[in-house]
Amino acid sequence: ASPPHCLLNRATLMSKICWRHRAARRRASRRNSATGRHRHMDERIAAAWSRLPDYLGQHVLLSAAALLLGIAISLPLSIAASRRKYLRWPLMTGVSIIQTIPSLALLALFYPFLLGVAALAARFLDVNFSALGFLPALLALTLYSMLPIVRNTLVGLSSVDAAVVE
Repeated sequence: ASPPHCLLNRATLMSKICWRHRAARRRASRRNSATGRHRHMDERIAAAWSRLPDYLGQHVLLSAAALLLGIAISLPLSIAASRRKYLRWPLMTGVSIIQTIPSLALLALFYPFLLGVAALAARFLDVNFSALGFLPALLALTLYSMLPIVRNTLVGLSSVDAAVVE
C-alpha cells in the first residue's frame, strides 16, 4: 500500500510518482555524485573510450595482414591443387584439420614453437621478437583463413567449363 500522500484518485494516471519520491531520488542522486561514485565510473568509461581507436586500429591491422597472408599462401596452393589432382586431397585434409583445432589450443601450440624460433633467431640472426602478441595471433588467423580460400578457389576453378579453358 502506498503512503497516504501518494494516493492518487482514479482519474489521474497511476504511473505517476509522488512529488516527495521524486525529490528523494534527486537528493540521493546529488549525494552519489558528490561522493564521486558516478564520477569514478565515468572516468573509467572515458578511459576505455579513449583507448578504443587504438585497439580498433590494431585489430584491423591484424585481421587485414592475416587475410592478405592467407590469400598469398592459399591461392598458389589452390591453383596447383586444381591442376594436379594428387595435391587436392592432402591440401584439403591439411587445411581442414587446422580448422578443427580450437583457437586457444592453436595459440598454446604456437608458444613453445615460437619460443624456440625466437631463441634461434636471437642467437644466429641477432633478431629479437616476442613469442606472445601479434605474431602468434597473425599465424593463427592466417591458418584459419586458409580453409575457406582454398575450398572456394578449388570449387571455382573446377566449375569452369572445359571449353572456356585454353
